[in-house]
Formats: sequence, C-alpha cells, structure tokens
Amino acid sequence: MTGTNDGVFAKDGGKATVTNATTSGGYGAHANENSYSTVASAATVLGNVSSVGNGVYVGHLGTVTVSGNITATGSTGYGVYACYNGTITVDGNASGVAYGAHSYVGGTVIVRGGVTATGSGGTGAYVTMGGSNGQITVDGAISVPADGTYIKVGSTSMSQTPYPATESIGGIIYFKYTDGTNTVYVKANPFSVSATAMNFAAAGGHQTFDIQSVTTWLIGSSDSWLTVSPASGSNNGTITVTAAANTTSLTRTATVTIMGSGVTAKTITVTQDAAVTAIETIEAPDINVYSQSGNVIVDSKTLAIKTVSVYGVSGQLLKMVEAGSNRVSIPQSFGHSILIVKVIVTDGTMITREIVL
Repeated sequence: MTGTNDGVFAKDGGKATVTNATTSGGYGAHANENSYSTVASAATVLGNVSSVGNGVYVGHLGTVTVSGNITATGSTGYGVYACYNGTITVDGNASGVAYGAHSYVGGTVIVRGGVTATGSGGTGAYVTMGGSNGQITVDGAISVPADGTYIKVGSTSMSQTPYPATESIGGIIYFKYTDGTNTVYVKANPFSVSATAMNFAAAGGHQTFDIQSVTTWLIGSSDSWLTVSPASGSNNGTITVTAAANTTSLTRTATVTIMGSGVTAKTITVTQDAAVTAIETIEAPDINVYSQSGNVIVDSKTLAIKTVSVYGVSGQLLKMVEAGSNRVSIPQSFGHSILIVKVIVTDGTMITREIVL
C-alpha cells in the first residue's frame, strides 16, 4: 500500500489491517484519536513499513503492530514513536534518522529486532516526560553513529557500557536503563573476550584474559601443554592461561575455545616459541659467529648464509633475518648480554652458537 501522507491510518476507534508492505511520504503507519477518546484505534501491517518522513506513530491508547521492518528516511524522522499510552510492537527492526525508537508520555515500544538511528547526532532509544512510565524494549542491538547517543532517558544520556542492573521479563534477561520512572530495556546477550591471540616464550608461564558475559560458559584447550582456569563459570570473569615449557625446537600452536549458552563461541589462538636447548658443536670452520661493537656478526668464506635467528637464553625468538649473502650484521637492540644464534646456510648446514656481548 502506498500513501502520500500516511501508508495506513486508523482513527477514533477504527481498525485497519494491511496484508503487505506500506510506503508513504508522511507516516508509514498511524493510529491515533483525539485526546478525549477512550476507544483505542489499531493498525496492523503484515509486512514492512517504509516512509520518507516518519516510520510508525501511535498516540492516545492506539496500537500499531508491524510484522516486518520499519525504515524512516526523513531528515528529522524517527523509526517508531509511541505517545500518550499508545503501543507499538515491531517483529523486525526499526530504523530512523533522528531517533530509532521514541516513547513520550507513557508510550510503549517493543522491538523484537534491532533499533538504529542513522543521522548524525541521532539517538537509538529515547524516553521522555518524567512521571509517565514510558517504556522501550529492544531484543536486538541498538546502533547509533559515532557522535550519537545510545540511550536517553529523561534528560540523562546513557552509554551501552558500563552495563546497568538486569531484570527478568518473561524469563528473558534485559539490561535496565532507567531514571527510576521511564525505562529502556535491552536484551542482555553480550558475550565477548578481551583477547584473540596470545604468545608465550619457550619457558612457558601465565597470562590472563577477561570474559564479559551474562550467561554460563565453558572453556577448553586443544592441547595438553596449555591449560585454563577456571574452565567454567557464569557472567563476567578473568581466566588464567598457563603454558608449559616448550623443550622442542619447533614453535607450537593451540586454540582456547570459549563456549557460552545461547551465544556464538569465541576462540583465542595461542602460540609458543621454540626452545634452543643446547649449543651444537658442529665443526664449521668457514662459518663464524661473533660479537663486534655490540653487534651480532655472522660470516662465511665459502657459503651463502640463508637465515640467522637470534634467541634469548630462555628460548624466546628475538629476531630472524633472511640473508642470502656471505655476511650478516645484526645491531644489538635486544637488552640481553648473552644470546644464542642459529645459522642456516644454503647447503642446509645449521649451527648454533652462544655469544656474550
């Protein structure tokens, strides 16, 4: 259905149902009556609502139900606007320019999807008029531009975090953003971890990451050399990751998986440096490794040097250089007085030397 001013309009106790989408230049869907009416009007749209003005407006006990999405593109438009004890229910998403969702003087807005304000300085969810018990409930995410306001209740602007107290509504947990009278409820389903990757020295050790959650979770490691504690819990937590010493000459990798109830699992990739466990005594008179003026020098009379790897005494790799020449000079910037240098030449010969700077 297409309208110049209103896509669908129910007034003074009227009822209107649209079985497909509505498009308009004013209100996409509108239910209202004069301020003295006690008979509610109702508009139902079994599809999407789009408008170059405002999305859905309801007032004075009216109700509007939309089974699809709402999109409003007017420069000062709102996705949904409920006032004077009117109620709007949206099964999909609601998007406006100035406001995603607005409740005024006791209006109730329920959005089962997400709410978006697209305009510069826009507000995601806005409840005004103290003492009126206005309420907005959003099951999806609230999205605003970088200079926008996540939620505004009365005269108070609120960011998404720190998260406020929660409240159970029909067995579903919501964050409750409130000034004590008017409230915006946002379904509490965040699940995040503070790291996506970790690296350990060959000697092993401990590192931590944080979980931000409102659900229960389990954590597992893909390899026995890497453990986590605690391995289960709920809500927010700090997790300790412990890597055993790596005594091999190979770098190794493991994965930590964090699984939450009803949310997408998170993973952390953990790598550990290879160890340099001994000083090899291969005779290679044409390969020299030494310190000169604080630099690491590797040279050969007859062989081209392929790579030079410099390690600390605990086995952590400090630097690797691909050469392809007979001489390599690596400036000393490692903060170590003793280094272990592994050299591989083009014929495959490998030697390891300890040098004192």
